[in-house]
Amino acid sequence: MSNSHIHDFALEYCFSPTPPQYALLLKGAWGSGKTWFVEKLANAIRKKEGRELYISLYGLNSFSAIEYEFYRKLHPILSNKGMEIAGKVLRGALKATLKVDLDMDGKPDGSASISIPSLNLPEYLRNTSGLVLIFDDIERCSIKLSDLLGYINHFVEHQDYKVILVANEDELVKDENYKTIKEKLVGKTFEITPQIDDALDNFINDTGSEQFFEAHRELIKETHFQSNYKNLRHLRQALLDFARLEHKLPEDVTQSSELMAHLLRLFLIFTIEIRHGKMSACDIGNLKKQWIAYAVSEKREKQQGNHEKPLATTLVEKYRNFDTHDTLIEQDVWLDILGSGIINSDVICDQLKNSKYLFTESSPTWVRLWNFRSHTDDEFRILVSEVWNQFENSQLTAHYELKHVFGMMLFFSDNGLINKSIDQIIVTAKNCVTVLRKDGHFNKRRITGFRDDESAMGMGYIYCEREEFREFCEHLKQQEEEAYLDTFPTISIELLALLKAAPSDFSQQLHSSNYGSGTYYDVPILNSLAPSAFVEALLALKANELDGACQFFRERYRNKSMSDIVKEREWVVSVKTLLERETKARAGTLFGHCLKEIINRSINRALVDLPSETSSPS
Repeated sequence: MSNSHIHDFALEYCFSPTPPQYALLLKGAWGSGKTWFVEKLANAIRKKEGRELYISLYGLNSFSAIEYEFYRKLHPILSNKGMEIAGKVLRGALKATLKVDLDMDGKPDGSASISIPSLNLPEYLRNTSGLVLIFDDIERCSIKLSDLLGYINHFVEHQDYKVILVANEDELVKDENYKTIKEKLVGKTFEITPQIDDALDNFINDTGSEQFFEAHRELIKETHFQSNYKNLRHLRQALLDFARLEHKLPEDVTQSSELMAHLLRLFLIFTIEIRHGKMSACDIGNLKKQWIAYAVSEKREKQQGNHEKPLATTLVEKYRNFDTHDTLIEQDVWLDILGSGIINSDVICDQLKNSKYLFTESSPTWVRLWNFRSHTDDEFRILVSEVWNQFENSQLTAHYELKHVFGMMLFFSDNGLINKSIDQIIVTAKNCVTVLRKDGHFNKRRITGFRDDESAMGMGYIYCEREEFREFCEHLKQQEEEAYLDTFPTISIELLALLKAAPSDFSQQLHSSNYGSGTYYDVPILNSLAPSAFVEALLALKANELDGACQFFRERYRNKSMSDIVKEREWVVSVKTLLERETKARAGTLFGHCLKEIINRSINRALVDLPSETSSPS
């Protein structure tokens, strides 16, 4: 519904030759466009050579604070920071002009009767007749509501001002005295309804991406209406945030209108729901699981009378075309964008290019197969045959490729799309893992994420909820860990060489600090380094290098949650025993003294942090 009738009535009210003796109330939910409506009204008042005084009461906690806002708006030059005259004018010219009656007894308060100071002020500083007073954010004022409305009533009833109140009345009615006070003060109440088209004209102009957003105007309106929140302020913020993202994407991504429409829809849904406190960015990764779990259990829960819908179901029912299975980019990337404001355009582009909108003939075969619904029957048969051959011949080398293909094959087998049994797929997948480990693909440590078994490269793993899939992921993880452990003897030789060449760098590889974490800060690599070899290398250092080389003893074992490195306690004890022997042998020497300091300050610190074998678990 248009607000034009409200605008017309408000103008008539403002220019009425007879004082109305009542205030207008413009109500509406937060973000509904009330302030924007008032700005347009103020412009219209000025165009008709009228005058208005707009005051936001947000956070104001005293009448003097309100009066200072009056003064600041009436006299912007004199109220500039550094003008000593401001306080005198506030207590003189303003009080003389408004003659505030705080207790509504018909008599000005004593504090309001201070005379105008002996300043040669021009007439416009003392004359406020004809002003329309506009008080915004009534519900956000810290003054007691009854006192505030009584204060405002003075301007209406005793000084014949025309007053417009702007508020979220849903908050005001929580005060039990509000209705009584309102009857005395407010003569007309209008509800401001969000004017999406007018608002979008302004919002889109603010983004700097007018052409893009105009092309998706209907999508924006549809998503806004489906949200049912009617909060234009949140919509504006969402568009500004998306414009920042859109500006950082390359042309080969943004030129796909279908992709950008899908990305914009997701961005608006997530942003609007987050701003209304209905979800967090962390929830995005759970949507697919929630949807599947709800679909499976819906019938049972209906029978049991327990039918609470999860977030995923609410979003699917609320927003047309929202698909929990296709969020375009991974949850960690969404979390960066929506939670931290971090836009890693390279990562985002890599993941978007795997989507159904951008994959091409040059895309990896398994990526094209993942988008299987985009193909004809003949294309699908060719692709699935090619990918199976790669799978069977162990030509897939990345862990995420294996998981994606394994999940797809399980799905295709279950749905009769390929002539392969589940057992055959599992055997083939494990054979791939064996070959990859033998060929050294697991020798480097792989850092795993919290949702490592749910998605990769912007694509969710198909059938990741299946028991067979979870078991395969555990098998793959175990093989990766074992292969990495097999490299420890070689790594320990490299570390020993580093200790001799750069003692401090050696130590930094073994602990974490405010500047970052060393490569081996949380793995028990030292058990592969012979204590005697370590001590021998330590003894070859200069006295002033010992502390830097042994700093890791003081830092490495502080984090009690890293259970693996607790296994190094015996290694630390052995090193201490060897060093104590060397300290006795070098008694009375500077180097012996430095070794003793290392034992007392560093190694003993490590043994305090490391639980003994007899310690009971906490």
